[in-house]
Amino acid sequence: MLREADYQRVFDVLERCDEASSVPDFAARLMDALAGTFNLRHTTFFSGATFRAAFGDASPLLNGRTPAMFPEYHDRWSDRDAFATAEPMRLLRETNVASLSEVRHLDGVAAAYLHGFMFRHGLYSVTGMRLRLPGGGQGMVGLFDQDPRAVGERELAALRLLARQLNVISRNLPAPEQRPDPLAGLSERRREVAALVAEGLTNAAIADQLSLAEDTVKKYVSRTLAATGCRSRTELALLVGPTGQPAPLSRAVVR
Repeated sequence: MLREADYQRVFDVLERCDEASSVPDFAARLMDALAGTFNLRHTTFFSGATFRAAFGDASPLLNGRTPAMFPEYHDRWSDRDAFATAEPMRLLRETNVASLSEVRHLDGVAAAYLHGFMFRHGLYSVTGMRLRLPGGGQGMVGLFDQDPRAVGERELAALRLLARQLNVISRNLPAPEQRPDPLAGLSERRREVAALVAEGLTNAAIADQLSLAEDTVKKYVSRTLAATGCRSRTELALLVGPTGQPAPLSRAVVR
């Protein structure tokens, strides 16, 4: 199925990614290479400790139309991403690349994501690539286009060949340095409050859960915001992360 030109595209991407010095450098090189060789310019690079955690990445690398789409995705769709549903996930596990156009039976969650989010933003070709990162981490690359035929059978075959080789590079990249814990100076009680803020609880709900007065919780929240330099509960939630652990630093500038 693949032609000489397809192999050349794969080699070109690999050549540009082979000298990457870190995960952020690899992500930037990969997205630039995909734009130049496969003409895929609306792309994302999410990462996380696990495959599912990658969808909650608060600071992904974004290209093309995706920066404008990300706030909505993060608020409404990150826990309903089609690639985290059964059939697309099976394809990603087996082949590292899945196009939603090849999935015959999308479940309700995947169909809502496709029609209510991607199509509404004018992107009708929706493909994902799974990559393994250092320390057991997982990367999820989103490849999108206005043309529903942008990723056909040949492109899928080439991307699957590419993904197999990219995984050799990506999983052997230097492990990222541990970032300082931004909550390290907080008392255990304030850390508990910050974690509950990150879960979206109100002051009243936090007070009920921790058996505190609501005014006391309000003081804890205010002092935690001041100590961390956050200007709002939303900023604190992003800093803490969805699991009560500090969220990762931004790895690259949005393009």
